[in-house]
Amino acid sequence: MTVLLFCHTLGLAQIEELVNQVDAAEQGAERISNSIFRIVKYCAGTLTVISGLAFLIIREQNQDMARKVGNLVLGLLIFWVLSAMADNLAQ
Repeated sequence: MTVLLFCHTLGLAQIEELVNQVDAAEQGAERISNSIFRIVKYCAGTLTVISGLAFLIIREQNQDMARKVGNLVLGLLIFWVLSAMADNLAQ
């Protein structure tokens, strides 16, 4: 009887350790995903600024290219705004 209780206690300790390890891994994955999300958001903001400058430079020279770059700027701006909103909702 004592052996059964001892084995049962060891089994519960192992389950508790496993739960602790899963919690630690989950927190690590959350930190990594937050870091990746911030990097993507900063890249989108930087690309929006660069595309906006490119649009200002070529808007007088080539009408078709200016329209394409303008669409790119709008797409990046919408993506950047949506990612900022998602970041605020996540916090």
